[in-house]
Amino acid sequence: MGTFFLGVLASVVAALFLSLMAYLLGFGRASLKDARYAWQVTRRLRRNGILNFFANRSEYVKHRKNGTIRDYLRTAEHSISYVGFWLAHGVEISNIGHELASLAKEGKFVEVVLLNPKSELIPALSTYLNLPEPSVVKRINDALSHLQQARDSLPADHAHLFRLKLHSQLLTASAFLLDTNKPGAKVLVDFKLFGSDRDNTFGIEFQELDKTTPSSLSQRVTNAYRKISSSARDFKPPTSTHSNNVI
Repeated sequence: MGTFFLGVLASVVAALFLSLMAYLLGFGRASLKDARYAWQVTRRLRRNGILNFFANRSEYVKHRKNGTIRDYLRTAEHSISYVGFWLAHGVEISNIGHELASLAKEGKFVEVVLLNPKSELIPALSTYLNLPEPSVVKRINDALSHLQQARDSLPADHAHLFRLKLHSQLLTASAFLLDTNKPGAKVLVDFKLFGSDRDNTFGIEFQELDKTTPSSLSQRVTNAYRKISSSARDFKPPTSTHSNNVI
């Protein structure tokens, strides 16, 4: 509740500041109207659980309190779920598998849902991401191998806390869901643009607040990704070490 009121207070202060500046600078009624409109937009964003916006990948570090992916995941108190393609940024750049295993070892539930490398969607995804099909399949398989090794490093009594799953759903955005169904739950959605490299993605962060309505955008986003997770199946490691395809 305190977070909500702080957000509203910040919106009010911002609106008053803009109104005062418009008055002092002599911008007249049009500027005062713009200030009121900005305040209304801010209220609507917060009502729908929109916490932050990132125009490109570099802004995640610049404009997020916990800039790196490791620091961000560490804000979760109960659970971490990723639903997307192959967790590219985390696996290829941040070696995130061991961090996820460490979180599971601390008793937090970890779930990673990647695209099935044998999905019929691979050609379309390849075109969308401007990557060759073999490269897309290899990246998914490499991610699965990396994450499975991290999961295998867990003690037997913690392995069940780290679930690795495969989906076959059409996506153009991936998401991290932290502490779903808990107070202060957050969702970070990273949108991929057609034909653009990964540094040109943009993101929106949502957080459930006390006054967030059940039909809010943040709740609808959460439900959509949870449906994909629910329909996904558990990943089963290959029996042959010579296979180029993990499933």
